[in-house]
Amino acid sequence: MIRVMVNGAGGKMGREVVKAVHADSELTLVGGIDPTKDGQDIGTVAGIEPLQITMAPSVDDVLGNNKPDVIVDFTNPAVIFENAKKNPFCWSSSSDWHHRFDRRTT
Repeated sequence: MIRVMVNGAGGKMGREVVKAVHADSELTLVGGIDPTKDGQDIGTVAGIEPLQITMAPSVDDVLGNNKPDVIVDFTNPAVIFENAKKNPFCWSSSSDWHHRFDRRTT
């Protein structure tokens, strides 16, 4: 199982990512980040059943407790690089940015 965290999980595209991850049997949703949805259930925010995963306000608030294999970042380009530094493997699909950040190869 690939452990996935969604940054920007409360936004339009982030909610769709949450739904897709939840529906995929090879993926496990381990966290969602959105400062405007802090404390809310990620499933409820996405419009599906409650998943018993509480939204956090920042990446820093969840990385200590959850060890994702991948962070899907649907925030904005201004924060993508900082977020990528905090996780060794991070995909970003925000705005015009479609980059793979992998610190293990740099």
